[in-house]
Amino acid sequence: MDKIGALTVAQERRLVSFRDEWYRIGVCTDRADRPKAESAILAMRAEIGVQTKPVFVWCQSPATSLVALHVLKSDAFGRFVRGLPDSLGDSLGDSLWASLGDSLRDSLGDSLRDSLWDSLRDSLWDSLRDSLGVELGREWWGQHEAYWIAFYIFCRDMLGVKYGVKQSRQLDMWRDVAESCCWWWAYDNYVVVSERPTFVGMEPQSGSRYRLHCVDGPAITFADGWQVHALHGVRVPGWLVETKDTNIDPKRVSEFVNAEQRREFVRKVGVERIMQACGATVADRVGDYELVLLDVGDKRQRPYLKMRNPSIGVWHVEGVAPEIRTVEAALAWRNQTTETPLALT
Repeated sequence: MDKIGALTVAQERRLVSFRDEWYRIGVCTDRADRPKAESAILAMRAEIGVQTKPVFVWCQSPATSLVALHVLKSDAFGRFVRGLPDSLGDSLGDSLWASLGDSLRDSLGDSLRDSLWDSLRDSLWDSLRDSLGVELGREWWGQHEAYWIAFYIFCRDMLGVKYGVKQSRQLDMWRDVAESCCWWWAYDNYVVVSERPTFVGMEPQSGSRYRLHCVDGPAITFADGWQVHALHGVRVPGWLVETKDTNIDPKRVSEFVNAEQRREFVRKVGVERIMQACGATVADRVGDYELVLLDVGDKRQRPYLKMRNPSIGVWHVEGVAPEIRTVEAALAWRNQTTETPLALT
């Protein structure tokens, strides 16, 4: 068949509703459909020749799932069930690349990937890694894999891309898992599966994209109490979300090494409050840029670059090297470094 370079009007309309349907799967907070999930996982195991019938251990969140895994692995470490995800992705990709033009392939999955993978899944992953201090191992992400599953299903069912019988059957197994549970871990003798979250807060962006966000509580909550806070797609400490802005000490800006988290602190507390509380003096000014000297509580004047992001209308305050005293030097220093500038010590 000739490569498909563009969607028809009817296909574009169907894509909108299809994308919305799969976005709802990715952020679903209904209780897991345990029989459906277990049936699909058993079918996957049989597909790659794993004949042992495992015990299914259901947990209330990915966090308690990792605790369960630690207990289960304390006596004997089973091997991971491997082979299906990589081989499926490769074979489906071979069919798809031969059928779709480059621009269409790139555009079809963008909004779901940005919303469900880059924002939601990454926030959970980073929070687990930071809070538990462990490598997560070989997990699969259930509903949070909806972005790639939806991509391949749309191309098969709506565009007529032909996959092999085996690959199509395996894709349907992944669909059933995504529609029925959250993260899961498979071993020879047991499978640990997480329930879905009880709350997910997302903020709409342009182009049917969403990002994790909640201004008055956790952006993700699970039934066992595990939660993740996020503002405008940036994972932040819970106190920054749940403390009233006027009750936050503006000098706490110095606690944030991460530039995105510091931006959210400034957005909430207000750049002028921070400047006033830290006794700011302006050393240099060029347009929307200011080089300000701040005392964050230790009676030392530290240089910070104050700048406005015109695309989102938010002010940033970013620490620069201690010898800098001009906006030009601050911008040169900032653009040459490859690492997030650190709060100065």
